[in-house]
Amino acid sequence: KLEGEEATFDVVTETLDCSTLGAFAAGDRVNIERALCFGERIDGHLVQGHVLCTGEVAAVTPQEGQVWLEVSDSEVASRLSLKGSVAVDGVSLTVADLTSEGFAVALVPHTLERTILDNLVVGDLVNLEPDLVGQWVAERIQEVMEEDPSLED
Repeated sequence: KLEGEEATFDVVTETLDCSTLGAFAAGDRVNIERALCFGERIDGHLVQGHVLCTGEVAAVTPQEGQVWLEVSDSEVASRLSLKGSVAVDGVSLTVADLTSEGFAVALVPHTLERTILDNLVVGDLVNLEPDLVGQWVAERIQEVMEEDPSLED
């Protein structure tokens, strides 16, 4: 329900189990974007708002014209591709680097001004959603590997 600047949502157990939503308090900022209607022009990445898990902010490094954000989470990182996309707290971003511990994205001033990512600090937990197509491909590869372990070589 929307009333002025307030929004009310129903939340199910699955959402509380795999996201940071259960730790929110009244007044906490969240990123909310309108859903895309089929038939409209796509401008950006495909994001569904289906959080896979949480990750931990490992580094926030201000640089000229950007902030370098590193997130630790191997579960999501294994489903990402360099220059693919990942949603961090509902904000769709381009993967700038993949590491053994997770991934990194570059936050441009526009993103910092218009989203909730401007206040992140090391140790914060963030909600993560890998690129939809990349996630499907990773899941299918895993299924095939489980069916025929000899393919690992």
